[in-house]
Amino acid sequence: MNRRRQWISGLRAAAVAALLVFSGTARTTGPNASAQGGGCLSNAIVCENQNTGSPSTEWDVVGSGDATIQGFATEMSVNRGATVRFKIKTDATAYQIAIYRMGYYGGLGARRIATIAPTAALPQTQPPCLTETATGLVDCGNWAESASWTVPATAASGVYFAKLTRTSNGGASHIVFVVRDDAGTADLVFQTSDSTWQAYNRYGGNSLYTGGPGTNPNRAYKVSYNRPLDDARHDAGQLGVQRRVPDGPVARVERLQRQLHQRHRHGPQRRDDSERDANTRRSCRSATTSTGRRRSAPTSRRRAPPG
Repeated sequence: MNRRRQWISGLRAAAVAALLVFSGTARTTGPNASAQGGGCLSNAIVCENQNTGSPSTEWDVVGSGDATIQGFATEMSVNRGATVRFKIKTDATAYQIAIYRMGYYGGLGARRIATIAPTAALPQTQPPCLTETATGLVDCGNWAESASWTVPATAASGVYFAKLTRTSNGGASHIVFVVRDDAGTADLVFQTSDSTWQAYNRYGGNSLYTGGPGTNPNRAYKVSYNRPLDDARHDAGQLGVQRRVPDGPVARVERLQRQLHQRHRHGPQRRDDSERDANTRRSCRSATTSTGRRRSAPTSRRRAPPG
């Protein structure tokens, strides 16, 4: 597998916008700049957010969701018109995948965009994730593809997630990914904190803050994007508290988007941490950790093959 080592410089508090970019004028991006009912001539994201959303009772899960159905996207972000591919581990003989876009939507937080079915024969058996003893790396890129979704060429950029739901008992979990509009421009760029999510992702037992082989503190030296996301905040060892807070990245991004909506009328474009805008005119300072100190830690950004 192709390995790319990258330093996470200044790890940000989860769901904090690490890069806010302001350009000169607002421009509508993409041909689908109309809300349900038509007639919207504003910014494409503003128009998208005028559509009818889905209640959180439909799309939300607690923490990292059901442990018996977990998966990840082979790429953290894809451009409009591209295909996002999912690798899923479950013993379920039937499940569905609902695709949602996160946004304000009148305060509902998300809108269902599509519903797809697995393409793999079920139940699908996935092999154990690959591991590296010396670094603590856990990499599930050896899993087989389970499903895929071709993003419409007119889709609004944003943070999306696939909700995986078992037909038998309703057990569910999320796969988070970003849809970009590489040809678009906007007043505001929202950069997801996906490197932070992966730093705290303890799927397989290791993260950059827990596990091994590191000691004092216990931690891994490398982590992979090729894993389901289990970064619902764990406070064990911090201030002597032993508890697990049921709050994954979808919940945190949803709260942040509500805050951004209150401050800005123009919708943001999205970029993941690996898609920094080289033409930024102005950026805010990256957020610090809760202690006020900046931290750096090595990580491995390893992408799964499409197959």
